[in-house]
Amino acid sequence: MTKRNESLKQLTKRFMPYNFRTRIAETEWGLKVIQPKDIQNEQVDWNGVVTTEFASKKHIEHLQDGDLLIISKGLKPQTIVFKARCHEEKVICSSMFHHYRLNRDDVNPYYLAFVLNHNSRIKNQIEVGAKASIGVKVYSR
Repeated sequence: MTKRNESLKQLTKRFMPYNFRTRIAETEWGLKVIQPKDIQNEQVDWNGVVTTEFASKKHIEHLQDGDLLIISKGLKPQTIVFKARCHEEKVICSSMFHHYRLNRDDVNPYYLAFVLNHNSRIKNQIEVGAKASIGVKVYSR
């Protein structure tokens, strides 16, 4: 095992989730949309996941096994590793998440999620980076 000092930006690619401007309309067919309320014990509780039709022309990256979802709102930032229930199912996440995909095979996504969940300095950098990417000035202590 080789020890490397690399940033999250070097290890992953970030995708911008679709911003539903209104309540997500539930339909019988379409895409599954994961929201923070669907996360229980660091896993997706599929019983509450909403299915909706997606008519936007904007390309949205579907979730793949091993993708990292970091809850971007709330008191307790939490990182989970996405595990598909069915590989044919198309699943996206709401804009309440930061969506990252590892770009290297030698990094275990579960280990990275553990590190992100237990290191407050890294969590702060993710929050600062997210705020900076939307043009908000952030002053660190």
